[in-house]
Amino acid sequence: MERRPSIVELVKRGLKKRCPRCGEGEVFSRWHEVKPSCESCGLELQAREGNCWGFVYVSTAALTGFFFIAMLLYRPPSLLVGRLALFGGGLALIGLTLPYRKAVALALDYLADPEAPKSGHST
Repeated sequence: MERRPSIVELVKRGLKKRCPRCGEGEVFSRWHEVKPSCESCGLELQAREGNCWGFVYVSTAALTGFFFIAMLLYRPPSLLVGRLALFGGGLALIGLTLPYRKAVALALDYLADPEAPKSGHST
């Protein structure tokens, strides 16, 4: 029986955008398009993608909360500049971190249920 990775290992693998099971295969074929399965160990990845959206939404809300706090604590010299910086910074941070947050969500889903879900395709 293979050793299950710890939560710290899984989060590290997610931040590296690697397979939660083996840590070798890449999770994405494009920017944030999940591969059907790991090319190294065969873990079904795309079938798990639907389980990740809750984590992605919550992490997006958390990032938005950080910007809200920053908005309350910092008064920009110009309201227009402040609004543009907040909008641009928020979009950039949320957009650029999406693949990492999604990969961590896949890793945490693997932690919760290491058995790969069946995709529903039969031959």
